[in-house]
Amino acid sequence: MKEKFFSFNVVADDPKPLNMEVSTEVFLVKNREISKPSDANVVDFNPEDIICFDDDFGGTLNISFNDLVHGKYNIEEKEFDTEDDDVFIVKKITYIDIRNREKNTLFKIDKLKEGIKETVYVDNRYFLKPWKHRVRVITEILDIDEQALKDIIGL
Repeated sequence: MKEKFFSFNVVADDPKPLNMEVSTEVFLVKNREISKPSDANVVDFNPEDIICFDDDFGGTLNISFNDLVHGKYNIEEKEFDTEDDDVFIVKKITYIDIRNREKNTLFKIDKLKEGIKETVYVDNRYFLKPWKHRVRVITEILDIDEQALKDIIGL
C-alpha cells in the first residue's frame, strides 16, 4: 500500500488568514518496534492527492487544500510503500503559525490491518490535551514504552 505524507507552507488572506509552515515526519510501529520508512521519495503533487492532504490536515490543523489555493503555497509530497500488515503509521506534524506566533507538534495515527487503514488517534490544534496526557495515550495505543517514544520521535 502506498502511503503519502506532506509538508507545506502557505500565505493566504481568504477565506481565512494563514501564514504557516508545516512539516510531517512518519514513523512505523510494528511489534513494539519504531522505525522510519526507508524508501520515502519525493513525488509530484497531483489533484488525486487532495483527499490524502485533507485527511491529514483537516482534523489536525483544520486546514484543507481549498484554503491553500486561495493564497500562495508550496507543497512537498513524499510517499513510501508499506507491505507490512498490522502496523501503525504515526505522522508527527510540526507547525509554525507565523501570524499567531504559535509552534506545536500534533500526531495522527493510522492502523493498517488486513489491507484496511483506520485512523485511531488525531490531535487537533484547537482542542489539544496536555502533553503528558497525549504521550500516555499514544504509548498505550502503540503499546510501546514512553521513553522509547520520546527518544525516537524527539520529544
